Amino acid sequence: MNTSTSCALFVFIHGMWEKPSCWKFLKKHLDALDYVCVATRLKYHTEDTKNIHPNLGTTSILDYAEDLEKQIEHIRETYPKHKLVLIGHSMGGLLAQILLSRNPSHYQAGIFLTPASPAGTHAMCLSTLRCSSNHLNWGCWRKPFKLSNEKYTYALYQGIEKTRRQKIIHDLQHESGRAATEIGFWQIDKILHFLNGKGWKAATSVNFNLPHNMLFVSAEKDKITPVSTVKKTACRYNAQYEEITKAPHYILEHKETLDLILSFIRQDQPPTVM
Repeated sequence: MNTSTSCALFVFIHGMWEKPSCWKFLKKHLDALDYVCVATRLKYHTEDTKNIHPNLGTTSILDYAEDLEKQIEHIRETYPKHKLVLIGHSMGGLLAQILLSRNPSHYQAGIFLTPASPAGTHAMCLSTLRCSSNHLNWGCWRKPFKLSNEKYTYALYQGIEKTRRQKIIHDLQHESGRAATEIGFWQIDKILHFLNGKGWKAATSVNFNLPHNMLFVSAEKDKITPVSTVKKTACRYNAQYEEITKAPHYILEHKETLDLILSFIRQDQPPTVM
């Protein structure tokens, strides 16, 4: 972990099926520019992709958020003079929005790369249904799941060189059926929360009136969080929005992604403490 005195400390939150290693490209380049970068790990996402934790299938998006808060509190204690910038990819982008909503004073800004959408953004379309068709079955909300190689390619990795794509897919792990259901069917989740006396909100509800500077980045070839969905969410926040052309959902190894992050953070906060 970098121990520089950079003002901005990037806290990375990976997405569905992923591991912290997905940030390798961006972390390498940001480290070289003397930024501090810390990659968090979602609950029950281990390096052993074959060993599925028995509680993974029923893990809520709120369970992920609560565990991330503990990790981030440790980061804040370790780097008390730094200003935290959340960077989330896919479901991690949604989790970053939830964390900002819970403790807005803890963070300087938020960067959301092809993020899953929160409650209130209508995201279902033909491409998202095609991505999740082999997961949608009775009881899917309590089972861990993966997609087929064909679905992963269509949803996340279109255009990525075959050998590299196969390596990425090989390293993916199972994901929580409950978390995926809470994201995809937030309307039903909202009703269930109300019936259980938890208020009229879903697990993926956020505060769209946050004061932070925010950057939303979409990808032209993204099939699981399409351009239109990311744009709608950015508009709800009145946030900065950018689109990377000819790119798939997985934009974590694109130089344009790095350039957008640097441009955004440099206009928001000088990188070094004087």
